[in-house]
Amino acid sequence: MSIRNVISATNVVGYAASMIGLSILLVSQFLTTLLPLLFAPTVCGIFCLLVYSSRPSAADVNTGVNTFPTGLQQ
Repeated sequence: MSIRNVISATNVVGYAASMIGLSILLVSQFLTTLLPLLFAPTVCGIFCLLVYSSRPSAADVNTGVNTFPTGLQQ
């Protein structure tokens, strides 16, 4: 068996295709493992953004504008 028979174009292409397939498999498995861990930070980030954006600004506090509906005033 000579080196020419061992290293052929079809063997190189098959080796490259199998390495690409294994890489895709490993990356997809890694992302599938990490995806549930991203849920809690996403929900927390959205909640913090909503809380931050709903707070009254300094201009609203200083102008004396009533932000409550008339039915909820005490």
